[in-house]
Amino acid sequence: EGERVVVEHVPAAAVRPSPFQPKGRPSVAAVEAVRRAIVEAGSLAALTSPEGATLFARLAPDAARLAELAFDVAEHGMRIPIEIRVADDGSLECLSGHRRLAAAKLAGM
Repeated sequence: EGERVVVEHVPAAAVRPSPFQPKGRPSVAAVEAVRRAIVEAGSLAALTSPEGATLFARLAPDAARLAELAFDVAEHGMRIPIEIRVADDGSLECLSGHRRLAAAKLAGM
């Protein structure tokens, strides 16, 4: 049985998706659509505000859910931590919580 290590705070940018990430969760298209919408709106908060409703409405359902999750993470932090491991090359790899990791990155964490 392997040893467990608990990491309390790690920048989201330091964690890469696992090669075993569930296919399409989150999709590259959804992440890019949200990223573009954030830039167009001026911020994540603007995108999810009433003023950003037109932009938000143009997002596909999976991208809209990802934008909402990113806003929640930005406002309240990561309430459910992602599970990571140290890969053979020493980098950090996400095992569980790929959507939350993408949302944290979109939120600028």
